[in-house]
Amino acid sequence: MSDAPPEISTDTLLAKIERYRALVNAGHRELITASPYGPRVGTMLEAANRILLSTAAKRIRGVIPLLLAEQGRCEQDYAVRCGVLVELLHFASLIHDDVIDGALERRHVPAVNALFDDADAILIGDHFVCEAIEYALRTPRSGEVIAACVRAIKSLIHGIFIERRLETEDLGFDVYRQMSELKTGVLFELAFRLPVIGSPGEGSAARVGRDFGVLFQVYDDAFDRESDAGWINAYKYLSREEASAFCREMYQRVTDEARAAGVLDVVVQLVRCLQRYDYFSGLSV
Repeated sequence: MSDAPPEISTDTLLAKIERYRALVNAGHRELITASPYGPRVGTMLEAANRILLSTAAKRIRGVIPLLLAEQGRCEQDYAVRCGVLVELLHFASLIHDDVIDGALERRHVPAVNALFDDADAILIGDHFVCEAIEYALRTPRSGEVIAACVRAIKSLIHGIFIERRLETEDLGFDVYRQMSELKTGVLFELAFRLPVIGSPGEGSAARVGRDFGVLFQVYDDAFDRESDAGWINAYKYLSREEASAFCREMYQRVTDEARAAGVLDVVVQLVRCLQRYDYFSGLSV
């Protein structure tokens, strides 16, 4: 990996990532103050925003545009807007996920559907989708940005449809991988796509994001492989050894794609950051 970025200490990297998280969070807080609603809706949105802005949130999708801005791919202010936009859509998907799964906790606190009810939680999730689209209207290249966001939302919904089938049908790992691309990979794809949208490198950057998202999902599944036997994840189909082999193969694919797209340093920094959360164990970067 000779064309990887100059080595920086883990502490320096994590401090930078924290600064980027703070920028995205600040951008989101500005959006909150600009969006007054009635008392009941306001109370629900305040509770939801506390979860979104929790210190337990990795916000890894939101910092990707800022890492690309470091490369000169876009201006930092625009990167912050991209980060806020992706996180709004991600959080909306999490709210809907919790309703579908009957999960009562998110980021170590009661989930939105636990605080209120399923119907209100669905409406709050819908609100965040609308908030994201309205926010995108005020973003440079808004037409292209909104089109990319709508495609991402549709892909995510289809991924959830596939996930629900996986709960009752034995469709195999290839279908599970397709679900991961649509449900998880698509938001990583969006995080890589938006900063370079309209440029010749848009498609190659997007592919890096989508494949990185699949890799991220398999590592995320590892945390649930024994604690919840009913959870639909990669370990329903793969042994630990097979999953490790898949991750090594997928990581090589991602780094090859990232090198070709000129974003290898972004991928390396993401992996090193996520190793702090016990993702990507065993990978040398």
